Amino acid sequence: MAPRPSDAVPADELAAAAAGGVLQLEALAARYPKDPSIFRALMLRHALPPPYHAAALAAAKRLLELDPGATADDDVKRVVSSAAGGPPEAASAALDLMATGMGSHGADLLYELSIGSSALKERAAKRLAEAAVLARATPALRVAHELRAAPSCKARQALLGRATADGDRRAIDALTPLVSSKSKGCGFLGMSRCAAPCASIAKEIKAAIQAIEARVGPSPGAADAPESR
Repeated sequence: MAPRPSDAVPADELAAAAAGGVLQLEALAARYPKDPSIFRALMLRHALPPPYHAAALAAAKRLLELDPGATADDDVKRVVSSAAGGPPEAASAALDLMATGMGSHGADLLYELSIGSSALKERAAKRLAEAAVLARATPALRVAHELRAAPSCKARQALLGRATADGDRRAIDALTPLVSSKSKGCGFLGMSRCAAPCASIAKEIKAAIQAIEARVGPSPGAADAPESR
C-alpha cells in the first residue's frame, strides 16, 4: 500500500539515510511514520551481520502493519525466519509474528519449521496447529499439514481427494514416503525388505501424487517412488 504523498519520504532522503545507518533511518522514521519503505530499510539494516533480531522484527512488524502485502516479500520472510533461529526471545517473537501477523505466508513459514530439524520444530508445529493460524493458511498448506498429522493410512486415505484437488509439492513430499519401501531393515536380523508404510492404499496414493504433479510439476529432483509390495 503506497503512502499518501504527504506521508512518503522523498527517495533521495531515504537513500541518504540508508547510507548513513540506523540512527539516520530511525530519525527519518520518526518524521515519516506512515511510510513502509523506511521500515523495510530499517528491517534490512538491522538484519545485517551481526543481526539485531529484536529491532529487525520490530521494523518488520511495523512494515506489515503499514503494508500487509509485504507478507509476500522474500526479504521479510528471510528476516523473520532468521530471527526464529536467534536467541530465545527473538525466536518467540518471530514465531508470534508468523502466527499472527503474516497471513498465509506466516503459516507457510511455520510449516517449514515444523518439518525441519531445528530446535523450534515442536514449537512451530504447535503454533501451526492453532485454529486461527490454519484458518489463514492456504488449502494447499492445510492438506499437507493434515497429511503429516494424520494418525493412520486410513486417515490419510480420506484426505487424498483434497490432496488431489488442492495439494502442491508439500503434499507430494508428505505422500511419497508412504509408498516407498526399504531394501532392508525388517524381518530376521533386519535383512528383509520393508513394505511401504501404506502399501495397502499405495495405488490410490500414487494416483494422487501423479494428479498433483500434473498440476504443479514434480518435486525438484524427485524420482519415481519404489514399488511397494
